[in-house]
Amino acid sequence: MAHEKTPVGSVRPSQLLWTYGPGALIDLPNLSVVTSGIDIWEKDRCNLVIENRLLAAVQKALGPQVESLRMPPISKSESNDTSSAEANVGVPVRPFPRWLRCVKCGLLSPYDSGLFELKEGYRRPEATRFVHQGCRGSKGDQPAKDADAVPARFLLACKNGHLDDFPWQWFVHSGPNDCKGTLRFFESGASLQTENLWVKCDACGAARNMAHAFGQLGKENLPGCRGRHPHLDQFEPDCDADPRAVLLGATNSWFPVSLSALAIPQAKDALAQLLEDGWSFFSDLESLDEVPLTIKLLKKTGS
Repeated sequence: MAHEKTPVGSVRPSQLLWTYGPGALIDLPNLSVVTSGIDIWEKDRCNLVIENRLLAAVQKALGPQVESLRMPPISKSESNDTSSAEANVGVPVRPFPRWLRCVKCGLLSPYDSGLFELKEGYRRPEATRFVHQGCRGSKGDQPAKDADAVPARFLLACKNGHLDDFPWQWFVHSGPNDCKGTLRFFESGASLQTENLWVKCDACGAARNMAHAFGQLGKENLPGCRGRHPHLDQFEPDCDADPRAVLLGATNSWFPVSLSALAIPQAKDALAQLLEDGWSFFSDLESLDEVPLTIKLLKKTGS
């Protein structure tokens, strides 16, 4: 995750381009995480991509603040030892949604509420998971035992590209409320249709069917959009779009914006082409004394 640097799994580099780019949700075996914005990626571990035409196309679309094109940080080792420095090389992610559900008792709460504990998979990062500590079952009559906690499967999204946690407290209490009771998520039927899914407050007894979060009922029972970008840890104020309840893992929740450029070799031999491709690194140097330092920097970044 972003700050603790706990390895949680792996994806292919191509998936970071087309499926799991910044702002996309990655549904891991036991966790759901969002790919963080590139502003917190380790830039010195991201190799440069030298393609001036493509860079110009990106700058035209996004602005001159784009200084370079880079590859994602990729570990050079296949070791499963998560205690090694190489194991911490990768794309930063953070848990999202924040709300988890205990599979045993139905407890519904944020992962950082103190009710859940992160269990790291030291040799198998994909086995990293959250557990509900000392769960005693839905009726509280079973021996205390840790139970797996899985991501809550509902989110909010709007047409302006904002993504947020589902407002569980607001929803079950039909609006703002001072009740601080713990919530439970449970099923009332054999199928997993929204009509059979309920959320209930332990303290005040308020309960609500998840069918009220979709369609026309959803427009009446959900709060306004907060303009949240979880991958940037930012909020955009004054979003006027109506948020909609969406399911975690929905294929229409994230799409890449792709740009392409035709790369035409401009030199007659490989060495000349290499000089042509890398000339941008040396064109602004003021003296020969700066050349060794530039070469050292390029080697360090893998360019």
